[in-house]
Amino acid sequence: KKNQFLMSALSRLVVAYFFLRAIQSQQCSWTVTHDNAQKTLDLSCLDGKQVTAKDSHGQEYSWSVCANGQSCKSENVMVCQVGDDGADHILGKWDQTKSPAYVDLEGHESWTFQYNNGQDDCGEPARTWVPSLVCNADKYFEIGKVVEQSGSCYYQVTIETMFACDGTHDVNPIRHDLEGHESWTFQYNNGDDDCGSGNPARTWVPTFECNADKNFEIGTVEEPTSCYYQVTIQTLFACDGTHECQSDSTSTSSSGLSGGWIFIIVLFVSFVLYCAIGYVIMATTVNKAGGFGDAKNNIPNKSFWVLCPKLVGAGCCYTKDAMQGMINKHKGNNAGDDKTQTITDDYDE
Repeated sequence: KKNQFLMSALSRLVVAYFFLRAIQSQQCSWTVTHDNAQKTLDLSCLDGKQVTAKDSHGQEYSWSVCANGQSCKSENVMVCQVGDDGADHILGKWDQTKSPAYVDLEGHESWTFQYNNGQDDCGEPARTWVPSLVCNADKYFEIGKVVEQSGSCYYQVTIETMFACDGTHDVNPIRHDLEGHESWTFQYNNGDDDCGSGNPARTWVPTFECNADKNFEIGTVEEPTSCYYQVTIQTLFACDGTHECQSDSTSTSSSGLSGGWIFIIVLFVSFVLYCAIGYVIMATTVNKAGGFGDAKNNIPNKSFWVLCPKLVGAGCCYTKDAMQGMINKHKGNNAGDDKTQTITDDYDE
C-alpha cells in the first residue's frame, strides 16, 4: 500500500505539471471585436521566448514573451532593463488580464500592450512596458529599438511579426500532391521593378515540401530565368494536419526547454519527492523506533536499491552471454556450410 501511495502521488504530480503547461499555452492568446468581426492574436508559438533589445543609448532590455522568465532585483519578471550604471530596473510583469489594443489602418494591423506594473521608483505611474506587435507576414519575430521619452519611465518598442497578422494574406499558395509528396508554392511578384522594360518585377517563389523529419530546412536559391528566384524548404509544417509549434531554430534569442529536458527535470523532481516522502513515511510508520535520525533504515524500498546494481550487472552479463552464444552459433553454421561445400566439391571431382 505504501508503494502504491507513492506511485499514485508521483503520477498525479506529472499529470498536474503537463496540465499546467497546457493551460499556460492557452494564456498567450487574445480575441477582440473590430468592425463586428473577431480578431485573434495568438502568441502561443512565442510563449516563453526570451528576447534582447537595446535603445539608442546602448541600454539593454531583456523580455520574456507571455512569462515572468527574467531574473531582476531578486524577482522573476517579464521585462528587465540594465541601466548605464549596471543597475537593474523592473519594467513590467506578465499579466494575462492585460488585453492589447487592436488597430487596423488600411490593412496595417497592430496590437499594443501596456504593462504599467513595473518598478515604482519613478513615482506614479510605475515604469511601463509598451510593446506594439505589427503584422508582417515575412517576419518571424523582429524587434526594433526601445524608445523612452527622457525621464518618462514609459518604454515603447515595435515588433514586426507574422503572428500579429489575422490570417489574411494577399498571396495564396498552390498545393501539389504527387503520390503523397505534398508541397505548397507561393509566388510573390511584387519585388523591385528594375529588371528592364517588359519584364515582370523581381519574383520570390518559395516551395514548402512536406518532410516529417525536418523542422525548417531551406535549400539553395536558384534563378532559372532573370529576376525569378526559386527556393525549396523542407518542413513538417507542409504536411497536412501538422499545426504544433516547434522552436524557431533560426532564432538565437530563444532559450525554451526542449521536451527531453522537461522530461529529465520532471523525472529528477519526482525522484527527489519519492525519496523525501518515502523517508518521512518510513520514519513515522515502519521505523518509529529509529525515528528521523536513523537515515540508514529510513531509505524507502531499501532492499530494492541495494540489489539494483547487482541486478543491473547480472542483466548485462546475461545479455552479453546471450549475444555471444548467438554469434558463436552463427559462426558454427557458417563453418558447417563451408565443410559441406568442400565435401561436395571432392565428390564432384
